Amino acid sequence: MLTKEENEILTRIGPGTPAGALLRRYWHPVAFASDLGAEQPTRLVRILCANHHLQTQGSCSEHGIMTATVFPAVGGEGVCR
Repeated sequence: MLTKEENEILTRIGPGTPAGALLRRYWHPVAFASDLGAEQPTRLVRILCANHHLQTQGSCSEHGIMTATVFPAVGGEGVCR
């Protein structure tokens, strides 16, 4: 059984937290390639307790993979601590 402090360390994923730092080291699928296109080239997404703008960069049609750049979004507090 975890103590309250151990549970907080393992479950909080906001910026500056141990679990958040670990998860930010890895790639995360956050949208389908079909979600972005000429009519909507960017999309607001919430990833690991932070708002970001997703923007297409290119694609690998052989594998159906879209590469994207994520930019921090301005505003909004959210629910993460």
